[in-house]
Amino acid sequence: MNIVDTWQGHASVVVKILINLTLDAVLAFIWPITWAIWLFKYMSGGETPLTTVLGF
Repeated sequence: MNIVDTWQGHASVVVKILINLTLDAVLAFIWPITWAIWLFKYMSGGETPLTTVLGF
């Protein structure tokens, strides 16, 4: 994520890499859980973000 440069412009390269890897690890952990929840809600007929946005 290039935004790390903006947040920590004066940090060392090692710190920027660690921040980047930490953000990637958090996203890699959160997204499968989020998709599983959305899929379960969709299959049970509940409201999902996609149905909210598209108005189904």
